[in-house]
Amino acid sequence: AAAAAAAATTSSKAKRARKSTVGTGPNYDASELTGHVRIGWSMRTGDLQAPVGYDRWSYGFRDILGSRLHRSRREDRWGGEPFGPGDVMGLCITMVNDDEGGDASASTSDNHIRLFKNGHALGHFEIVRGATMGGEAFTDVTPGTYYPAVSSYMGGSVRVNFGPHFVYPPPKTLPGGWKPLPVSELCAPPVEPTDAAAAAVRERNFPKKTDDSIVKAFEEAVKLEAKIRSKCFKSHFSKHVEEIRKERELRSLNTADLPESSSSASIDGEGDATLSNVVMQDVRA
Repeated sequence: AAAAAAAATTSSKAKRARKSTVGTGPNYDASELTGHVRIGWSMRTGDLQAPVGYDRWSYGFRDILGSRLHRSRREDRWGGEPFGPGDVMGLCITMVNDDEGGDASASTSDNHIRLFKNGHALGHFEIVRGATMGGEAFTDVTPGTYYPAVSSYMGGSVRVNFGPHFVYPPPKTLPGGWKPLPVSELCAPPVEPTDAAAAAVRERNFPKKTDDSIVKAFEEAVKLEAKIRSKCFKSHFSKHVEEIRKERELRSLNTADLPESSSSASIDGEGDATLSNVVMQDVRA
């Protein structure tokens, strides 16, 4: 799986972490640049009264110098870059599933986190037998379930996008052969109303003597709820696509891969990692 992260402020005492799967975060005051952020990944056990990267349960990046942080240890020269208002930061976390078998200790070494800035991968790379390798911001990431996390300080803020479309689409394949997937794939689109009603009736398992009108009323109630869910999903998806389209047009980026209407609400793709983008906002007082 993969997640998004943003840079931190200079004062850890006034920062608090926010973990979320829906992505809200801190604000930048561009007029004075007093606000700062960190972005990254955190387990549920990460300290919410401290910034991302404070303890062993979280990994973070701060806007100043693009430094990476883990266990409160900061490293400035790992290949990162500073980021601020207008930048789009992409984060990807790859976690190997030990359930698939194999040497657990060997698979853990494949757990890693990557950082992208405006579509460009950060970190140190090398060419090995014609293949590009490296670029990991963190390696040997502790096994567990991670959530996107944002820490804000003095009004820093970000907008978070969990896909399925991104301002800067991720590469189809990452070094090592990993295929990135959007975080949005962790939440499947709602079932069509007719299918939802049929499944609900099977699960309800009405007694054979139940009056048909009761079963029918139950089906209609389920269909109504499913229609509302489907409508909300398609509306959100349509807005998501248009927001991505506008951001790309502002940056003169290609929009050919974006669907033309909300009717195309499918999320395709297979892989081993997930991505999300963080857009630094230019908020003026």
